[in-house]
Amino acid sequence: MDKTYEDRLIEIAWRDTEKDLLQAEKSFNQFIAKYGSFCRKLAFARSRYDPNRYEDLYRLLILDIWDHAHQYDDTRSPDDVPDVRIKKWLSSRMKAVERTYWKELFKDNKTLSLEELTAETFEPEKEDDEILGDEEIDIKRLKIAMVKGKLLTNRELDILRTSYQYKGEIPKEIKAAICKQYSITDNTIRVIKFRALKKIKGFIAQKPLSTK
Repeated sequence: MDKTYEDRLIEIAWRDTEKDLLQAEKSFNQFIAKYGSFCRKLAFARSRYDPNRYEDLYRLLILDIWDHAHQYDDTRSPDDVPDVRIKKWLSSRMKAVERTYWKELFKDNKTLSLEELTAETFEPEKEDDEILGDEEIDIKRLKIAMVKGKLLTNRELDILRTSYQYKGEIPKEIKAAICKQYSITDNTIRVIKFRALKKIKGFIAQKPLSTK
């Protein structure tokens, strides 16, 4: 018997062993292949025509599905077909994501001077190529852009620098301390890093600077 997408949601939530995790990732990819376009429609509808907000909301929703698949209840709306039930659940998750997004956005409205950053090495990771582009980023150029633009908040800078300090794999105890300090979730750390990298990319693209 073929698996339903409700079955896949159960598999996404069940990650007790390494084998379960591999199956969860497979089911997650299949689920997104099916409902990714619907998720994009939900994100666009709430983006207020802002492309950056649209992309943030979409990525937040995708991460939310991974984190909250266990909350899906196939006994709700028993008269609906599974596809409709899933779309109703995704719509409810989008509302939760949007509330979190605005809460986090208002926390990030304070910027600071970044002169101290020039004394440190700050190298993009390979997985950041999707955001920063495939071309090699000149480190000095990146530092100058960040300092002159004052484009990161305290929290974004802290998370980004910590991520690079540990080569992208922040230890659990350090991650827990960051979550406690900023009252955020583990999932939000990834989103904040992504948003910070997009800010850097946008600034460099708009304001090319000499590295001499």
